[in-house]
Amino acid sequence: MAQHQQLTAYERAVSNAGSTCPEISRDERGARELAERRLAPHAPSDRTSPACQGCDGGPWPCSTVQRAIKYADPRYSRHLASGPVGAQGDGSAWLVTEHSKVVRRYSETGEGEDHLLTLGNPLTFEQTRREELGLQPVWDAALESEDDADAWQWAAFEHAPQIAQHLGTSPLRIN
Repeated sequence: MAQHQQLTAYERAVSNAGSTCPEISRDERGARELAERRLAPHAPSDRTSPACQGCDGGPWPCSTVQRAIKYADPRYSRHLASGPVGAQGDGSAWLVTEHSKVVRRYSETGEGEDHLLTLGNPLTFEQTRREELGLQPVWDAALESEDDADAWQWAAFEHAPQIAQHLGTSPLRIN
């Protein structure tokens, strides 16, 4: 993509991210707020030969900007936010949206209240992975032991990049 097209896409994303019109869903508003927080620190240094201000003058647009542009653009129908979470960065979390609606939100940090962050039904990937571990495809407190919960917790710590690959929406590259 040519530099002027990238700058135009960036400006459109900044405009979309800052939009708070009442017609957008709460989920889309959340995706736009996430994009806005990512875009601001990674602004281009100038319009003629931009460098990324958030990456110590590295090439612009950086991968953070490229992902944020997609999150702010309502034309994209599927988004995945994922990455390490928790006090030591050793947990895993994912947020999957389709058509601006949250399909699944899950976090596994090893802390006691992770279940409060969960929204939506388990993804097919999650269900398959649970079965591979010898667990019920959908978590049921009545059927699972503490060992079952521990097995899932340790496996889930690694799931965010695997889910990204499975969905074809890797947070590591923009197609």
